[in-house]
Amino acid sequence: MLDGSQIHGDRTTFFDKINELELSDDFNKNYSYLRSLLPEKKDFRYDAIALAEADRALKCHFTNFRSVFSERQFKTIFCEEDVSGDYLGETISDITNLLSLEHLEEIKKVYKISPVISVVGIVDDVFLTDSGTYQISEFKTGSMNSGTQSSIRKELIFYAKLLEPHLNETIETMSYHFVSEDKYHVEKIKKRSVKALQDLVYRLVKSTLDSQFKIKYFDRACDNNCQFFRECKVNSFRRY
Repeated sequence: MLDGSQIHGDRTTFFDKINELELSDDFNKNYSYLRSLLPEKKDFRYDAIALAEADRALKCHFTNFRSVFSERQFKTIFCEEDVSGDYLGETISDITNLLSLEHLEEIKKVYKISPVISVVGIVDDVFLTDSGTYQISEFKTGSMNSGTQSSIRKELIFYAKLLEPHLNETIETMSYHFVSEDKYHVEKIKKRSVKALQDLVYRLVKSTLDSQFKIKYFDRACDNNCQFFRECKVNSFRRY
């Protein structure tokens, strides 16, 4: 079976090849056309991509197929975009948009600084919705479970808050597609989810500034082959 990075790469070039004039209100024709743009290799994930995008094509282009979360544009605004360096002519490195005003004031008051932390990551997709706002999306080749969903929500909100100043618009919805299980989910970004992320980032920033890091249970049994074994504070908690 092909690895996930191969599927991601083929999906990126897939969007580049699409001619939206070839799409119609016939699902089967859309599927056949879109599947032809993907590698001929017999991998069910390519079939699932074509099926999902054929369905999305109907919702994007034809009013009678639209849903409350339909995208206005079928093609992504960008796909597999690296946000670790230059993006839209600017560098995304300031995480202040991930913190509440209260958090920022607290950090400035206690530490006399404004935190700046570099961000490394890749946003899979951003779409323009019917309401004129943006939808951020994650494409997954692995399996879905409750833990994975929770992690993806945090990741998508993290990127959404970083991208909003550059898009000059609010990202109101997020979606994730687990191609291996043919599951496509869309939901609104809730205020409580944003607050949970802000609180998490605040705790991480604060612990970094205080040079205090919580030791996870399994990290207490670190390997004595580690080059930092003798100096590391974790070693004092080591189980024998």
